[in-house]
Amino acid sequence: MFRNRSKSNDRSKRNNSKDRSRADPITFDYDLSNVCNHLEALMNAARYGNTDLLYKLYIHHIDLKMTDETGNTAMHVAVMVEKYVKKSQILVREIFRTVNKEQIREDFNSLDNPPSPTPDGFIDVDSYYNDILVREKKKWKNEERVLLSLDGGGIRAVITVQMLIHIDHMLDGKLVEKIDDMAGTSCGGVITLLLSTNNRNIEETRKLLLEMRERVFIRGFDKSVPKYSSTGMEYIARHVTTWEDSKMSVIKRHRAMVTVADTRMVPPQLLLFRSYCPEMPEEACEHYKFLDPSKVELWKALRCTTAAPYFFESFNGLSDGGLIANNPTLALVSDFLLTNKLEKSFAKTPEEREKKGNWKIGCVISLGTGVFPTEKIDGIDLVVAHAKNPIQFAKSCYKVFASTRNLLHVLVKECTASNGQPVKYAREWCHSLNTPYFRFSPHLSQGISLDEIDLEKVIQVMWETELYVASHRNQFVKLVNFLATKPKRDGFDNPSNSQDSESIEQSEMTETTTTTITATTTTETS
Repeated sequence: MFRNRSKSNDRSKRNNSKDRSRADPITFDYDLSNVCNHLEALMNAARYGNTDLLYKLYIHHIDLKMTDETGNTAMHVAVMVEKYVKKSQILVREIFRTVNKEQIREDFNSLDNPPSPTPDGFIDVDSYYNDILVREKKKWKNEERVLLSLDGGGIRAVITVQMLIHIDHMLDGKLVEKIDDMAGTSCGGVITLLLSTNNRNIEETRKLLLEMRERVFIRGFDKSVPKYSSTGMEYIARHVTTWEDSKMSVIKRHRAMVTVADTRMVPPQLLLFRSYCPEMPEEACEHYKFLDPSKVELWKALRCTTAAPYFFESFNGLSDGGLIANNPTLALVSDFLLTNKLEKSFAKTPEEREKKGNWKIGCVISLGTGVFPTEKIDGIDLVVAHAKNPIQFAKSCYKVFASTRNLLHVLVKECTASNGQPVKYAREWCHSLNTPYFRFSPHLSQGISLDEIDLEKVIQVMWETELYVASHRNQFVKLVNFLATKPKRDGFDNPSNSQDSESIEQSEMTETTTTTITATTTTETS
């Protein structure tokens, strides 16, 4: 009898240990500086669903497509042990989660049969007019430029870079070559500076952003506000990027700018840190707030544009540009037109005036960091009703307090809005100039804070971005095919000093046509 009870206890212990192994991923401590450990670490991460280990492998630039002695990749191993890797191009594709087979089927079906962005029978006038503008542009003129605008949003920058990777992949890695002017706010400014200074390609930029989330969002022990110390951000901006004391003037491949809010005055003023400046007197530069790019350090520009109030302290009174232009598209277009006007106005001779300020906007691309579900509030009426007793008076005061909080919430949301009206204004402005305008920003199932460090939540928004790209595939293909026909231009000389645009277009037409076909094929098979 006792022997049977002992066997029963042993069996229950084994079952309990199996249950624990299913519930909790087994942790491993690998020295990733030793190359010999890479393959073993990767296979165990897939075998036991250890997302933290897999994330570390990705950040350390370790090849996640390595095969074991039987020729199996980590994905094969994960499938064999009923782990699941979400269908994606990057980290989302390499992070494994334990789900049932039904969930696997539903997730893959959602990509293979994405929901339509518009109801059946509904005509999207904005997209229709955009298609007309794209079809009417038979050839790119040499003076036409592509403008790229990147919204702010903290860690939601992974959404932006995820879409950039898709577009770049469909263009065979030539997206950066097609962009002429870039503007970014906050995390969008970080991406702008990294891509413009040749320090990171798009894939490496995403890895840095994922790594930054744990190195930047560190609570200080000496104070509760601001929420985080700026030490981590400053170290990354100066040293991890390898910029050190480099200035904005080192940016040559694009005309780049980041938005900053000067909060030393009320209302705060929009300040732009640019990599360019028209040739004009110093007094004019000061009047039009064109700072000398050879005096603005890159790391300080990054530090200022990411100084979100409450989260980080300002940098000498300069804060996150999201307070004024969280969607910098209007600032980018306005500055583009202003620069043209100033170059012509301050030209010294009629011949110089004819040559300068002739740039045209060929296309505007605006990438957002997600659209959140609308929130319901009780109202913003600040009314203290006449009360006959203390209890009613207390209830009335409490309602006023709640309404005041709602009002502040509404004002903050409206000031930092990057979707809605800012998008409508930018679209109508571009269409009035007969310029194609492409706006992409995924609808998220739930809100995510700009300082979120939970890997699962970050991966979730990346996955929802994948679904968004799949459901808006046609619009992405139209953009890619349109950019593919743009001839490559080395440098940013004035179009009058460049070789004849007609000859450039003819010499590169074969290459761009091939890229167009590749983009379409890649998208259809993804």
